Amino acid sequence: AMIGDYDGNSNGPQGYSMKDSENRGDDFGIVATQLLDSPLATSEIDLDLDGFPDIYPGEPLKMTDWHWFDWYNRPGVITRESNTNCCAGGQGRPVAANKEEILFKVMSGDTVNLSDDEKAWFFHTPNPDTDLDLELNPHFDSLEGLEKEDAFDDGLDCVLIMSCGPFDLNVGEEVPFSFSIIFGQNETDLINNARFAQIMYNSHYQGYTPPAKPTVTAIPDDEKVTILWTNNSELSKDVVTGYADFEGYKIYKSTDSGTNWGSVDKKIYDNDDIFVGWQPLAQFDLTASDDSSHCIYDSENCATGENRGRSISGLDPIQPWYSLGTDTGFEGIDTIVVIDGIEYNYYYVDTNVVNGMHYTYSVTAYDMGVEADFVINWVVDGNGGFNPDTVWSSANPEHWSSPSGYQSLETSRGTTILDPNYVQIYPGVHAQNTSENIKVVPNPYISRSNFNENKYVRKIRFTNLPAICTISIFTVSGEQVFTLNHQSEMDGNEWWDLRTINNQEIAPGLYVYVVQAEGMDDFIGKFAIVR
Repeated sequence: AMIGDYDGNSNGPQGYSMKDSENRGDDFGIVATQLLDSPLATSEIDLDLDGFPDIYPGEPLKMTDWHWFDWYNRPGVITRESNTNCCAGGQGRPVAANKEEILFKVMSGDTVNLSDDEKAWFFHTPNPDTDLDLELNPHFDSLEGLEKEDAFDDGLDCVLIMSCGPFDLNVGEEVPFSFSIIFGQNETDLINNARFAQIMYNSHYQGYTPPAKPTVTAIPDDEKVTILWTNNSELSKDVVTGYADFEGYKIYKSTDSGTNWGSVDKKIYDNDDIFVGWQPLAQFDLTASDDSSHCIYDSENCATGENRGRSISGLDPIQPWYSLGTDTGFEGIDTIVVIDGIEYNYYYVDTNVVNGMHYTYSVTAYDMGVEADFVINWVVDGNGGFNPDTVWSSANPEHWSSPSGYQSLETSRGTTILDPNYVQIYPGVHAQNTSENIKVVPNPYISRSNFNENKYVRKIRFTNLPAICTISIFTVSGEQVFTLNHQSEMDGNEWWDLRTINNQEIAPGLYVYVVQAEGMDDFIGKFAIVR
């Protein structure tokens, strides 16, 4: 049961038109209610009144009645109401004594002993001017006759009733009955959402799933960062379809801890100009050959004929603002690096970094989506031309989301370092075996320089440090301000948040620092804080 603004005029110049989906305002969509599950019939039911049962005992009833009526003619009114003559049942307003009886008659499709008004108000034929009984199906109102109703010309405020029955229910017995409310930007979008709602219900409210998240780490270096990730995403299966539908990886980069994953010009918008994501820093996907031979159900053990049979690349047919890749393959980024017992299989080097700046990276995995039932293969004819050959999709043998398919799904980018595919890093030099080149960056430090800081946190960086050392910070009068303990074989940097041992913000001025490391001479340096 779907409701929208039919004429496109919703108390203003713009609205959604059921006739022309292009003639709608941005603030309007359509809404529907959808029956997902229903009780089983306990007797034979003839819905079209042709003398033969349409539903047999033990079968799901589904929707057995669908009726509409004008709000001003609703059950309980004495005579037809209007804006100036409303509302039955309100204070001081009479209400029909048979209100509940009429409502139940509408729900159950009972047309016995109705008045002429009640029959005209609640049961609708293709010809409302005559409303002949022989044209009347008490279970389903005519959609064809809707525009011919007098109430329609007056600007119909429609009430819809969708019901299911009858069925016997014993004391203490339970039966399933589930429905959903569906929204859409237009009719096509709503129908696609309705299809997927049924799929999710049939799968115990589980929707299609993206591949598993890869595990990511990063190695800082002088003016570069190496991102490494695992290949576990390639072994995952969609929990609904059972397909091994992995397609590729996307790498994202942020300079504000993931609030934004790129500059403004890297934002992606859908066809309705709604922001839906970011262009990745880099993307890698299966080659055309690997796609074609990729197993549908098991990425490692493939039975004959159980492969995709075609390349997956280009724009997603369901969401054309989303790239499925360009058949890059993984050759050239494959590696085997073991860190803390985890084997990493791929790497990417980002050289567009500044030493000491804070960067966040995320590697996501995405799938190919669910293909439409039919795909077009181009075949060569006898004259050397190309003809379309429409065939069943070999990549979707069980016809999920029939007939149109479903969009590609991507893992989330993560929000904290607790997410396996989210990592934060400071590029810079590795730990040094000498103390000669130690320095402070920036020096002088100018308050609110926007260098790795916000209104709550301000930091300076000690760089070119030995792997293990102690950094003691003093005022020029010799008062100790803070001590930092540095320990990292890989990173030659240590950060200080400009707060004292008493957690007070340090005053502007000149400071002295001493770096001490075993087997090396002490290093003494200076830095200034300027407000």
